[in-house]
Amino acid sequence: MMLNKFVPDRVISHYRELTVEDLKNDNIELLLCDIDNTLVGPDEPDISEEALDYINKIIDSGIEVVFISNNTKERVEIFSKKLDIKTYPMALKPLPKMYNKIKKDFSHIKLEAMLSLGDQVMTDVLGSNFAGIKVVLTKRFVEKDLIYTKLNRFFENMMISFLKKRKRWPNEEV
Repeated sequence: MMLNKFVPDRVISHYRELTVEDLKNDNIELLLCDIDNTLVGPDEPDISEEALDYINKIIDSGIEVVFISNNTKERVEIFSKKLDIKTYPMALKPLPKMYNKIKKDFSHIKLEAMLSLGDQVMTDVLGSNFAGIKVVLTKRFVEKDLIYTKLNRFFENMMISFLKKRKRWPNEEV
């Protein structure tokens, strides 16, 4: 059913709640990670030490990480320069093109061993679900959004409310 495409596998309050142990227990080998309002606020000029430490712990555990973002190449590379990981900027999530590229680039990893982490239902959750990739939705890092994200949030809030009324939304962790 189409409504299921808007439902994440899990909802968390902060990216730190998705632990290396969780990833290992779920046999995840590749984490597709959004940046803005997932790891840092959209106005933060660089990756925080906390987010850098988090990503490094995942990498050190043997899980591969990529950044997938609708933001510009310049913005995404600022975050990846301290990490030796692939980036997929200007992804145009939820469109399938970049997800398909990631699946091709990481064809040695089974689809069920991939997990996406992001903060938006209309981009991260929808795109990941269409691609057949499990997805964890995190609360946005800060309330402030980029201008084009505000419209997405309006529709996102309507969709979440609709899904909650129909008891289709996963239990949120606090």
